[in-house]
Amino acid sequence: MNQKHKFLLLLKKKKKKKGNNVIVKPCNTVPTVSKLMGDLLHKYMSPYFVQVIGTPDGIPDDRECTHQILQNKFDLIFFTGSTNGGRYVMSQAAKFLTPVILELGGKNPVIVDSTANLALAAKQIMYARVINCGQQCISPDYILCEKKAVDELTEQFCTLCVYIDVMSLNVANRLKLYAEKFFSEDYVEDTNQCKLVNDVQFERVKNMLDSSKGKVISGGKCDSKTRKFQPTIVRCDLSDPGLEQETFGPIVWVVSVDDIKIAVEYINRYALEIQKKKKKTKTKKNLLFVIPSF
Repeated sequence: MNQKHKFLLLLKKKKKKKGNNVIVKPCNTVPTVSKLMGDLLHKYMSPYFVQVIGTPDGIPDDRECTHQILQNKFDLIFFTGSTNGGRYVMSQAAKFLTPVILELGGKNPVIVDSTANLALAAKQIMYARVINCGQQCISPDYILCEKKAVDELTEQFCTLCVYIDVMSLNVANRLKLYAEKFFSEDYVEDTNQCKLVNDVQFERVKNMLDSSKGKVISGGKCDSKTRKFQPTIVRCDLSDPGLEQETFGPIVWVVSVDDIKIAVEYINRYALEIQKKKKKTKTKKNLLFVIPSF
């Protein structure tokens, strides 16, 4: 999940290049890939430099395996996974004062303001959202749309608007346009499309969509047997349950805000991507000061 094999190989390459020994603990959420990585590393790498521990055919209890590994002192620990997992790893590393690098999940927002290039923004948002079926912690999760853009959007998309909240629906319909361009209607049946990693994650994402009070603008189809989930666009408000946790699936939540300050207050703890016509604008300069993590 989250393409962890990429982190595994990249980190191993960097550490070995610097002369460090590496102990690798693959993620058993994806047992097939974890076993493959373990087999390949054992086959092509010297055991004096690289050891793979806890592959699916070795230790069935994944949590116990992780616990036992963390009872040892290391020079550095790199962990990618959930926030709860990160807390546990850091608490165990603290016993030895071991430095820790955590690559955890996030609820990544995108602000679209009145000067945005909507065509470019929608295309980039859809592309980034659906890579690996949305199972990337750095992909855009939800959109906060500034209502001031209503006039410009009305001019461009008046034929697509059927709702009072023109700002959100224009952006949503623009996203829908690119979703339909990128994917066929039989997405769930398409064997070339990615799927959610396991049944637990499929049910979690499906429950997020089912419990949402928003309106599905595009997509929404899914199949529990194949775990395929059609790229989905939902129009909702800031109180929607869909905004309470990381989606980690191919759903984009579109929210309208009266003022960009409301967006800043809502996402003040999170990273930010701004779609602008110019690289440096007054809006972007202001956001640099009011959003500490940017």
